[in-house]
Amino acid sequence: MSIKEEITLKKKIFLRSRNCGRIKEKERNSKPEFVGHEFFGRTVAEYKKWLIDNTREQLDFVLLDLIRLSQNQIVLCDCHLTVEEAEKFTEASRIVFLIKEPSNLVDDYCNRPDHQGFCAFINSASDIERAKALCNAALKSLNEKKYKDIKDSIYYWIERTPKSTVDETLEKVERHFGFVKNIS
Repeated sequence: MSIKEEITLKKKIFLRSRNCGRIKEKERNSKPEFVGHEFFGRTVAEYKKWLIDNTREQLDFVLLDLIRLSQNQIVLCDCHLTVEEAEKFTEASRIVFLIKEPSNLVDDYCNRPDHQGFCAFINSASDIERAKALCNAALKSLNEKKYKDIKDSIYYWIERTPKSTVDETLEKVERHFGFVKNIS
């Protein structure tokens, strides 16, 4: 199988895995299909493992796309990186971490207009509160150390709060990268 065919196959698997009505584990591993209550009926440890594996698989595609897209233009990408991954891929001046204190992430996530698919999916669980608690526990466990590591790092970071706006955050990112002049 050529690299192009393998990437195409992985993208198809990835796109199916993001389908909010029916999440399907990687076909090549012959994992079972999950829907609503089955997907969120897992333990915190099982959900964390799925998130980590899914993020790792996505990162390969994101990096390939960034390399291709950045050949002739400036590219901004919102993706999940750890400080260690950022250090491997580029210099500190080329990264901005957008962070949020990692508790009660699900409600914040569901309130974003660009994440209504996830919101609909989690609300399809037979026990919605349990599903949200599972997600919140897994996300907090996965992100507490990363959140602290970012705040303690040399990287520029912006912490999102309930009062933050997309425009305000974008303006800070643009200023950091020198796309607009600081107005004093």
